Parts: sequence; structure tokens; C-alpha cells
Amino acid sequence: MGRSGAPWGFVPVAAQVLRLAPDDHVLRAMMAANLAALGLKTAALEAIELLPEEARRDREVADLEQATRALPSDRIPALELIRTCRANLAALPGGTVELEPVAAEWERELGAWEWMRARGGNVVRREPGSVDVAQWRGLCDQTGAAEGFGRRHFATDEDTHGPLTIEGLDPPWIFLEAVKAFPARADGFVRRIRVVQADAKELLDGLAHADLTEPFSSGRVELFVGADCSDRLGARLGALHGCRIQGPYVPLLSLRTRAEPATDTVLRDAAGAQEREHEGLRVAVRDTYADRDARWWRRRYREALGGGEPLRVLVPTCRYSTFIQHSSRDLVGAFERAGCVAELLIEPDRFSHFSLVAYERVCARFEPDLVVLINYARPMMPGAFPDNVPFVCWIQDAMPQLFDEKVGGALGELDFLAGHLLPELFAQFRYPVERLIPAPVVADETKFHPGPIDAALRREHTCEMAFVSHHSETPEQMHARLRRECGEQSAFGRVVDRLRPVVERAARESGHVQMIGRLREATERELNQERGETPAGEVARVLRLYCMPMADRIIRHEALAWAAELAETNGWRLHLYGRGWERHERLARYAKGELAHGEALRASYACAAVHLHMSAHTLVHQRVMECALSGGLPLCRLVFDALSTMRSWGQLAAAGRGEPGGINQDRNLPEYDIGDHAELMSAASQLQRLGLEWRHVGVVSPQRLAAIRAQGQHNASRHNPAWLLGDLAETTFRSRERLGELVSRAMKREAWKSNISAGIGGRVRAELTHDAFVRRVLGRIAESLGVDGAGA
Repeated sequence: MGRSGAPWGFVPVAAQVLRLAPDDHVLRAMMAANLAALGLKTAALEAIELLPEEARRDREVADLEQATRALPSDRIPALELIRTCRANLAALPGGTVELEPVAAEWERELGAWEWMRARGGNVVRREPGSVDVAQWRGLCDQTGAAEGFGRRHFATDEDTHGPLTIEGLDPPWIFLEAVKAFPARADGFVRRIRVVQADAKELLDGLAHADLTEPFSSGRVELFVGADCSDRLGARLGALHGCRIQGPYVPLLSLRTRAEPATDTVLRDAAGAQEREHEGLRVAVRDTYADRDARWWRRRYREALGGGEPLRVLVPTCRYSTFIQHSSRDLVGAFERAGCVAELLIEPDRFSHFSLVAYERVCARFEPDLVVLINYARPMMPGAFPDNVPFVCWIQDAMPQLFDEKVGGALGELDFLAGHLLPELFAQFRYPVERLIPAPVVADETKFHPGPIDAALRREHTCEMAFVSHHSETPEQMHARLRRECGEQSAFGRVVDRLRPVVERAARESGHVQMIGRLREATERELNQERGETPAGEVARVLRLYCMPMADRIIRHEALAWAAELAETNGWRLHLYGRGWERHERLARYAKGELAHGEALRASYACAAVHLHMSAHTLVHQRVMECALSGGLPLCRLVFDALSTMRSWGQLAAAGRGEPGGINQDRNLPEYDIGDHAELMSAASQLQRLGLEWRHVGVVSPQRLAAIRAQGQHNASRHNPAWLLGDLAETTFRSRERLGELVSRAMKREAWKSNISAGIGGRVRAELTHDAFVRRVLGRIAESLGVDGAGA
């Protein structure tokens, strides 16, 4: 062992053997060599000095002694220990006033121990002058053991939402491994770490080991110190029943004083108390809503909309989102302006996730008449909300949880779908089409307006081109991440590897030809090759959860590469706002950090010559709307598929007036004459202006017509990019050259820029604000309930 090159494996064992055989000089010489290899100069020299003179004159021992004396000192001065401990205490939010008397006493008692630091960070302590190494504290590879523990347990912990409780901070190596294993996630969530320490001096010993100021100052750490630490922990957990409180518990093996009652008992008792509150609330909410049937809701909405007691609207949201939390806050304001009493439910901090109790508490106290939740339908959160309260799922993104037959099949007569009504939800996932509120994502005109901009903000955000997004991960990185998440060797991994070049080609050609249809066909082909005949629902999942997000990322990053090239060629300023751009290998130089969803973002919209928007999904996007409301000019990368709503709008308008004019010979389908319908003429002329195929704009199959009618797209004008943006030949680009031309025009022709911005902004204010959305939501629910005059 002594010759193995693994001194931490040898030293603790040799120390015990030397207590039994103190005259084994060969073993003691080996002990000195291994201690020296660890950088423990003091202990190594003392071991050499315990050898008899004859042994010390041995050439190898003499060389070892000379080399050991040349080592740097391993002693840690008391002042350094005090300074490290004090700095860590000062970094804790909320102060440490109650620890001050103990800290002063601890400093006075520091002389009772000598502290030495080994290579690799391990700290060894002994009583002054003690040469019995076996009695020393910390004489083992504690940092290595902590790293191994982290790899075995922290790295494999799949549920990282619950807090981590560590009992003991002396030494702090397990704590630091936890900090390293659970960094801030991309969505902003940081796992809470609770430290329990019954002996305050033991805590201070741990704080003297290393710099812990970064995790301490982050706010994620909660300390429970002293003889009453168990009582304080229990009280804290009792106050947090609305959040997840269960998580891993790690007691240090080196713990000298254990908490009483035991920490694991306190954790179990808290979980039991939370479960009992949940059960009590569940019964109370069930009883409150038991008699609220359709007739009850009809009367409630009729009275409220007629000037009676205002409707109570609950808007739960999640702070671990980019746009959703802001949209939810703005929605609350719009409901309040509509005369409702509205309440936002959001996590209290970035270290917490809600438990069911949070939702049950607000339902018991607030008794909402309506729940509006973005991207989540009621069946996705069983037990969180009453089954018989009107519930609106506002779909803003193609989220994975939406593509589930069980969800679609569980929606009832009080469940409404609003927003982007993805066709697959109805065709493959059993979502009903009876209670729909089609609407794009909307904007808040009270937050984004063309008013004056603060001079400092104007200086900070003035540039030629700007872009706001957290999607800084490159397409290559995104592909690798999705493969890892679903298994490197899985069938999904093989399928997406084959789909990747197809997606890349389709994304780069997306401005001129259809992309979604090509990707759907390719997805079905690859899945069939991998698994045999594949259900349509599985094809839809891969399309929406890999192909379309991947295409979206390629479209964005390719256009940003164009913008960067234009900036470098013309000396223009390009500002990229959002998380992670500072790490982008090509675009890091343009990174400007994150923008708060408020005045700074409004200034960015207003002060850039153009704001860029790129998406594989839609041109009718809240970024576009916010920019125009702020007086800025949005320029969008044109995607052919985004024009489908323009064609649907024309076809639906024509179908509403009568029968087709004839049969199209090329496609053998009914065709409406373009010249007979202004909407079709408008769509055809727009396609012609863009240089795209326009002759078959009036051709539509009866099945397609029935589908878009059933899915509520009779309000397709609001989704029509030409309705929102005006002439798409003036407000969109498909190449670097066209982007450069439009940026130059915006810089030189202020009147042109202002007119386009004002036109878009005016249409947004009329139809696409949160206030307009709230009016449609309340009207549609009341209409479904049979309230007289609800449509009006």
C-alpha cells in the first residue's frame, strides 16, 4: 500500500498499525514519504524525527527529509481561518447576529487545535504537539470521498425539484459537491440546500475550511444552527406546505453532535403534516364546488357580467419560464380592467416548486370562478383544481405535455382551449373542438407604448439591429442534448440522427417551399423504418418535439449569422439580448445580457433601427406586437408555412358566401374564383408580390375546409400575417441581401419605418391585446354556458 502511489489509502491504515508497532521504522519511513506526498509537511517531518539516528542517516531517508523540508508550509494560520469563517458568515442573507457570541468564543479557542492543509484541499487538525497521527481529525481523503458520493448520488438524482438537506458542514466538501451538482438550471430554478448543525462551533469549524461565499450569497442556502435546530427546521417546513419540502437527506459521517429530535424524524413529520393539510383542503374544496353545476355557472356568469359580484379569476403561472410568467401577469391586469377580481399564483422564489397544497389553499380561500393556465390543461395537474370550475388552457407553445390522448379525452364541458390550436391535438390526441377560443399570443399595450424613452436607456439600446431570445443554444448543441435526454442508443436517437439533415435542408429552404409537410412525411418514413407502422400520434410527437424545434433553431441562428455578417461588413451594431449568447462561439461579441420584461425591453424595441423576429411557427408573435406597440419596426424572416393562415382566411371567407366556381383540373378539387372574393384576391396578390406560387389559392378540399372550421379558425384574420404586418414584401426577408436592404431603408427613411410600425401597432391595439383576449374569453365561456347576449 505504501508503494502504490495512493497515499490517502495508506496513511490512515499505517497510522493504526504504528500505534501497535511503534518500532517498525521501515513502516514509519514509508509513512513520512506518503505524508510528504500529501503535502503534510509538519506530520512528515515529525515522522522522520521519530526515527533512530541510524535510520535517518540512510540515503533514501536523508533525501526524503531534505525534500520534505523544502515543501511549503502546510499550517493554516488562525487569522486565515478567522477571515475565511467571517467572510462566509457575512455572505449569508439575513445576517448571523445570533452566532456572534459563539463566533467570538470559537476564535478564542482556535489555539486548542493546529490546522494543516493537504494537497487537494483536505484539512487535517490535531491538538498541539500530538504526534499520534491516528488521533488527528480529518486524516483521510474527505474531498475525494465527497466527489465519489456526488457521482454516485447527486449525478443520478432525477428528481431535483425537492430541497436537499445536509446535516453537518464540517467539513463542507459534501455541501460543495451538491452546489456543483445542482447549478442554476437554464429556466432559472436553483435547488434549495438546507444545512442543519446542532453545535454552532462545529459549524464554524466547517466555515473555516473553504470559501463558501458564492453559494451562501445566492440565497439558496438555509441554515438551522444550535440546540434548537430541529425545532426551527420543523417550524420552517410547517410554513412551507405550499411548496415541495421532501427531498434527499444526507448526514455527514464526521458529524460529532447530532440534532435532537433527529433530522430525518423532523423531515418525516413535516411530510406527514403536509399530507394531512392536503387531504383536509381536498375535501373542503370538493364540498365547496359540489353543487356548482352548469345551471349554477350560468347564473353566476349572467349576474357577474350584468354588473353583479365580479368574477374571481385565478391565473396560476410559473417563474421558471421566459415569457409565460410575464404574459400571466399582464393577463391578471387585463381581467382586472374588465371588472374581475384576478389573482396571480406564482412560486415565492427561484428555489421552490409548488405542491398541491398551494393550489388547494388558493381554491379554498379565493373560490375562483375561472382558472386560466398557459400551456397546461386541467387533466395535466390532477387534484390541483376543482373538476367543475370553468378552465381555460391557453396554448402558446407546442409543449410535450399537450400531445397526450389521455389529456384530450379527459377534457370536459367546462374545459376551454385558447391560443394556437395545433391541428394534431384534434386529429390524433382526442381534443374536443366544441369549446375553442382561437387567438395568437397577445401583447400588453400598457407596458409597451411609444412614449418617451429615458436618455440613459436610449444610449444603452440604440443600434441598427436587435434580437431578443433565450434560444442561444446552437442547433448542434440542441441536437446533442435531445439525443442525451432520450437515450444515446435509443430508437429515438437513431431516428433523429437520420432526420437531422432533412430538418436542416427543410429549414434553409423554408422561405420558398412548404416545410411542415416535408418534415411530417420524413418523420413518418423514419419511424416506420425503425419500428414498423407507427401511430399518427407518435409521428406528431416527434414532429413537434424534435423536427419543428430543431428547424426553428436553425432558422433563427442562420438569420443571426446573416445579421452578424451585415454588421461586420457595414459597421452596424447588433445587440443580442437573452441568456447564453455570451457563450456562443460565433455571436458572443454581440451579447448584451438579459432584458427585464418592462421598460428596458420597450427601450430596446424603440431604439433599434429594426428588431428581428425569426420563427418556424408563426409571424404573428408577441415580440412583433410588443415592438410595434413600442414604436419600433419588427422585421420577420419569412417562412412559407406561416402563410397558410392567409390562404385559410381567404378560403373560409369564400366558402361562407356560396359554392365553388368549379373544379381545378390540375388537382381535381373544388376551386373558388379568385376574382370573386376580395380575401382570395388579397392572398394571391401577396403571394405574387413575394414571388411565390399563387394560382391555386382558391383550391380547397371539403375535408380541409371542415377541419379548419371545426378547429375554430373562422377567426383566421387575427392569425393572418399579412393582416398584422401589412405588405409582407416590405416587412419580411428570406436572405441576407434582403435583410440588409430593409435595415438600410429603416435607417434612411424614418417616415416609412414609422408608418409601418404605426400600422402594425394600431391593429394590435384593436385586436391583439390582453384586454381584447379577455373579452373573447369571457364572451366565449358565457356563450357556452348559455348566458343570453354573451356573444355580443
